[in-house]
Amino acid sequence: MNNFLNIEAIQDGLEIEDQDVIKRYALSGRDVQDKYDRETGRTYPVAKFVGIVAGLSGTDLLISLPKNYMNLEDFRKLDYHEKIRHVRLIMANVCRKFDSQWYTRFDRHEDTEGNFAMDAFYRIYDYYRRYDLYKVNKRTIKPGYYGKVAWKDTMNRASKVIDHGNLVLLPMYIKEKQQVENLITESMIFAINYTELLFGQFIDLPDNSKIAGRGIDARFLNNTKEILNFLYQFRNTIYKDIDKELLNDIIVFLEKLNAGSRDKQHAVKDYSFSSVWEKAVEKYLNDYFVGMKDGKLEYSEGKNAGKKRFGKQVNRGYNRARPEWSMQPDHYYKDGNTLYIFDSKYYNDVTDLNHKQFVYHVLYGRKVKVTYDALIIPSSGKTDTELYVDIPYDWDCSDESGSDDDGGIVIYLNRLNTIDVLKNFIG
Repeated sequence: MNNFLNIEAIQDGLEIEDQDVIKRYALSGRDVQDKYDRETGRTYPVAKFVGIVAGLSGTDLLISLPKNYMNLEDFRKLDYHEKIRHVRLIMANVCRKFDSQWYTRFDRHEDTEGNFAMDAFYRIYDYYRRYDLYKVNKRTIKPGYYGKVAWKDTMNRASKVIDHGNLVLLPMYIKEKQQVENLITESMIFAINYTELLFGQFIDLPDNSKIAGRGIDARFLNNTKEILNFLYQFRNTIYKDIDKELLNDIIVFLEKLNAGSRDKQHAVKDYSFSSVWEKAVEKYLNDYFVGMKDGKLEYSEGKNAGKKRFGKQVNRGYNRARPEWSMQPDHYYKDGNTLYIFDSKYYNDVTDLNHKQFVYHVLYGRKVKVTYDALIIPSSGKTDTELYVDIPYDWDCSDESGSDDDGGIVIYLNRLNTIDVLKNFIG
């Protein structure tokens, strides 16, 4: 792949103005959604993922930016190296979904897709990181005089010589155990090095320096189907669960390759970046949130020292008619008689009353003196807070002017700078 790529950009949730992009990068299915504008009677395509698609030529790359990450025109004006830095930041957050510290396999099963088995790659690498390359124990018997004697082989194979009335066996045969590589080992090396070749320029992949010199075995590209047939046969010869999982991951990786992905654009697409935003916001709150001041969420310049405070709160049984229902505020923190209920929303903007957050305020707020309630959305600008909902308790629905009473339900809208939040998530 050339050092300098032609980087094109679209943005999750926004119109794809250059519709030739859809054809050039074979966007289809979940990638794009048609949107109808009632005012103009116009239908237009909207991007519905965050991620990358590498063009067939090897010289083109499409990046779909997260919502409110950066103005598209501003991104297009950046120099090449700045663009690559942003691509790597975005993809580092997408690839966090393959980190078991933050996500389970269930969490990421339907969210992150593409025609490349990136999930399988990360599990293969995790095995490599923990156990090194896969090897099998091979028992060998050879002539020698130092080591553990293989008496059965010695008796059957050695020459029997009488020396001064004593029986001497010549030569002795020695047992040796060796760890040797096989096709599974070679498959691991291929999966790790091939992924680095394709994506290393714009995804911060795990270190492969110890095996990089072993290159990419062309057999895996030219004879993928035959190699898979050999690997299928290994399934009945492996007994350790961790080794079985490794073999299954290698098979998934190569099956995706065999399906023709090497002849198409290589893509890693996240169709639910909202889960990244939620977890990134939680980490940012725990690292920087100080409290409320003058109607604004206040954040420190340096990271907070101390234990984690915010977390997801799950409660059931609040509805006696439907006891199976649950409430799950994204970011819940109770400090004495003060309660913070924040919900992260991966929206371009919020334009109407969020009824779920309203219910959270009513039900949770009854047990404390002070409740601070906020929706947190991404922003390409500076971090700021505005008053979003202010409903007096004694408001009369027949009185459109409302009430001057200070008491009521208040919900804030906090716009957090997207780049700051994403940098912190991988920091």
